[in-house]
Amino acid sequence: LKGRLENQFGQMRQQQSNQLKWEGVTIRSVRGKQVHAIFHGKVVFSNWFKGYGWLMIIDHGEGYMSLYAHAEGLYKEVGEMVEENEVIAMVGDFGASKEANIYFEIRQKGQPLNPQKWCS
Repeated sequence: LKGRLENQFGQMRQQQSNQLKWEGVTIRSVRGKQVHAIFHGKVVFSNWFKGYGWLMIIDHGEGYMSLYAHAEGLYKEVGEMVEENEVIAMVGDFGASKEANIYFEIRQKGQPLNPQKWCS
């Protein structure tokens, strides 16, 4: 997905809080634009999630997972396989988001990793 990064990994989420940091990045884009999977894997979550809106989580194996939130539409269901660069969703403005974007995280064994190297 091409767009503008709205926040940096590890940056404070709220000016008043020292404890809440971004564990991913928000990519501002155009509503309805296609979102592609970063790597092949199996969908382990594909549904509405409070605060995140329409959310998809893909298990890539070896403890790696990617998370895509604030989507307008999800094209895969739990248990389905996806290929690298396959369209999995559309940019939306659901959940806590007020503008069209996708919130994107990478995790390894539950720990957040800086996803910016996948955003180039």
